[in-house]
Amino acid sequence: MSKRQQRVSEQLLCPTLRPLIECCIERAINASEVVDAVRKLFVEVAETELLKSQGVSSESQLEILTGLSKMQVRDYRRKPGSAEFTPGIIAKLLCAWEVNKLFCDETNTPQPLSFKGKNNQFGQLVRSVDKNADILATRKELLRRQLAEVRGERIVRLASAQSYHSMQSRGMNLLYRDIKAISSAVEENVLVGPETRNLHLRTEFDNISPAMLPVIRKWLLKEGERFHKRARAYLAKHDLDHAPSKTSEGGGRVVLGAFSWTERRSRGKAS
Repeated sequence: MSKRQQRVSEQLLCPTLRPLIECCIERAINASEVVDAVRKLFVEVAETELLKSQGVSSESQLEILTGLSKMQVRDYRRKPGSAEFTPGIIAKLLCAWEVNKLFCDETNTPQPLSFKGKNNQFGQLVRSVDKNADILATRKELLRRQLAEVRGERIVRLASAQSYHSMQSRGMNLLYRDIKAISSAVEENVLVGPETRNLHLRTEFDNISPAMLPVIRKWLLKEGERFHKRARAYLAKHDLDHAPSKTSEGGGRVVLGAFSWTERRSRGKAS
């Protein structure tokens, strides 16, 4: 590797990896564990890209792409794959329940839905996001996860799409997807320079009264949820899953993320 290539690699990798390394150190994850995970992911991602582009992959190709030996490639291919969360029917259903006018009122408040009889409202909701889904199994899963409950003859939604995505079990997978999306957005802004850039904003104040931090955190959470609710309602109008069109072709993807973080710091040092 030339000095220039090494410098570019360091400029790209060091700022990106530093927060991850800090997180690992805080959780007593050592360098050898990280290196092992990185090698495994190199093999996984390289194989995924090869299968996507040419339909097959070989150890020789993976050796070239990853820089690992054939023996290492073989070993890592035998290990179980890493878990990657993709939005399933539950997430889509909760979102549709608050943006599809058939299932919410004029203020986008999800309405209790009938679930018995032919052509019941809950069945229509399920079919609106996945025509092949099992309606009974979907309802049972919502109830099992306490995302909805049955009240008399109707099923009532208990959790919003926002709160569902915020559940602890999905937190780290959501982090992965956020990192991937923001990296792509920034790379396009910097290297491509699109006519309309991707949204990438940051607001930071570093001398806030510690007593106000809980209040500010609640305010940011509330305002962020309001903004995402408006965004989901707007995007749903243009998403063919929610607004089918015989003349438009689908496939376009829009990602909108939001986060806030507060910490109590002593002068010059985090507490």
